[in-house]
Amino acid sequence: MKGILKKYNLLNIQKEVSRIQYELLILTEIRKVEVATGINLMSGLEELNRIYGEKARIRISEHLREMRNTSQEYLHIHTHPENSPPSPEDIKIFLQTKEIKFMIIFGLMNATYFMSKKDTFDISEEQIKKSLYDNMQTLEEAEKYSKKYNETKDIKYIEDLFERTWSVTCAEFGINFHIIKGGI
Repeated sequence: MKGILKKYNLLNIQKEVSRIQYELLILTEIRKVEVATGINLMSGLEELNRIYGEKARIRISEHLREMRNTSQEYLHIHTHPENSPPSPEDIKIFLQTKEIKFMIIFGLMNATYFMSKKDTFDISEEQIKKSLYDNMQTLEEAEKYSKKYNETKDIKYIEDLFERTWSVTCAEFGINFHIIKGGI
């Protein structure tokens, strides 16, 4: 993960990301729910309240309200207890929320999903809807397969699926997408 943080000039928040990863994964393991927070990229500190969701869903509307009341950019972080890739809702929120510059999703089984918006990021609401519609089958298949991951421990299929489909869409809209094995 250090390589990804370095690539996107985020080494100044590496310790904060590591601390949050550790704490959120423990909370996720204990409570068996998704947990979310966010780092203000200007201050480098965790500034969004931690929110607890359900096993496979979290509502971050509180975070969206907090972020929209600022002119700051954020790294949004949350966990997926079942190690699943970004859900259609995760991707939609990432695309629609201009304040979220980066998103990290930590899975309990050592899969980390990282998305970032390039400076050239430009996408309309219509393009978001079309992209999600075009990729819905792939996203649902990846989410379904990830549930089997806990049994097979083979993330290669999910990586290939995302590389073939979602990565192409990401490049088209000015988004970087990475799957990282292991933690920070």
